[in-house]
Amino acid sequence: MPVKAASERLVQVCTQFEVNATDGVVHISSTGEDSTLLLSGAIIEACSTHSSIGIHSNGDAGFINLSTTSDSTNSCIYLSASSSTLISRCEVKPNGICLAHGNPLSPGIIYMSDGNMLLSMGPSLIGSSISLKPDSITLQVGPLTSLTLTADGIVLASGVTKMALGVQGIKEELGPITRSLGLMGHSMVAAESAVDVTPVGVNAKGPTGSFAFNATGQLSALLLTESADAIMNKKAPLANISS
Repeated sequence: MPVKAASERLVQVCTQFEVNATDGVVHISSTGEDSTLLLSGAIIEACSTHSSIGIHSNGDAGFINLSTTSDSTNSCIYLSASSSTLISRCEVKPNGICLAHGNPLSPGIIYMSDGNMLLSMGPSLIGSSISLKPDSITLQVGPLTSLTLTADGIVLASGVTKMALGVQGIKEELGPITRSLGLMGHSMVAAESAVDVTPVGVNAKGPTGSFAFNATGQLSALLLTESADAIMNKKAPLANISS
């Protein structure tokens, strides 16, 4: 029965109702401020070529399923709500999940992919982030300051300064200067100069000289000067001075 006017109402009671359009368009709409478009049933589904929406009821439980059926990594389920100052967004893709909320220009983000989880706040260049991987956790603020925890130890970095703490000891780096503390002693290196403090003695070397205090003492240099303002004592069972 055709509907001739907007005031008329068409009611059809049936057990099965199908609308098919081959290479065509089926358009169903309800207009007006109080308009309502109602679909009800135990199962409601809407499908396209590569995606579907399913609303199912089973006993006292309800299920809503949004899915894509394509193998393309470009497939995405996208949920969003926004205002003039805030956004909330959820993206589900085959290669990861992204949750975002906050300022549209620099929202807080939680991103999960295969083998990695990233939490970030603030602008990408100066903001903070936490990165979780199967073998490490990295905390970072800005591009230069970070802290990484692994099963082998902790690495702290800020600019050109770096410190690593592990089961074998501690190593500090500041440009060309390094300092190491381990089970075998303490070592300091600055360019061509180095000092090693070990359980068996002290060794030091520089560009023009070196000294060692182990079982024996040794001092050598291209130019060596000894001086004392008042008293200088030297004592040895055997002394040898040559030039």
